[in-house]
Amino acid sequence: MKQVISELQHIRKRARLMLIAHRAAQLVFWTIGIVFALIVFDFFVRIPDTLRLLVLLIGLGALSWGIGSYLRRVILFWPSLTQIALRTEAAIPSLQGRLASSLEFVTGGLSESNSLAARAVNETETRLKGESVKRVLAPKRALRDLTVMSAALALCVLLIIIN
Repeated sequence: MKQVISELQHIRKRARLMLIAHRAAQLVFWTIGIVFALIVFDFFVRIPDTLRLLVLLIGLGALSWGIGSYLRRVILFWPSLTQIALRTEAAIPSLQGRLASSLEFVTGGLSESNSLAARAVNETETRLKGESVKRVLAPKRALRDLTVMSAALALCVLLIIIN
């Protein structure tokens, strides 16, 4: 069961990193998109300098609010191992109702003093043989958003080089 606990800890760390990357990529992409749209708008309309300064200050305020609220919650995200085990149970049907209980039994020391808890832990370990807990993570969304952010950054660099 110690191997399962270490895998769950690894999943927790990796899920947190993927979530931070996902949210940061979204924030950077939207910032680049809005700045680009404002540059194009300014190119055609020729906004006065005071209005440009006002838009800049509003944009910086919105960006700091986005970092403070949207990204801060993700950075503080640290689920318990039991929550990760419950998510794993939902993804692997053969473990449903067992993994989180066994985890609580082992971490609470109940599996050593109670024979019923020890039996439940042993049964969970036998069900885990041949199953990979790591397949619970699905990095598709984070990778997609990182790809879009990279494309937007590449476009910005290209426009800077051309200009």
